[in-house]
Amino acid sequence: MAELPASLLILNGKSTDNLPLREAIMLLREEGMTIHVRVTWEKGDAARY
Repeated sequence: MAELPASLLILNGKSTDNLPLREAIMLLREEGMTIHVRVTWEKGDAARY
């Protein structure tokens, strides 16, 4: 795989129990992608990331 830039994934707190999403992130990481995950809890959190 060509070297790709790191990705930042910002999730709503309700998305954290989404098993297919978690599995997809794990698979991409196993394939060598760098994925940083941040979770929002309060209004305005996404803007801070």
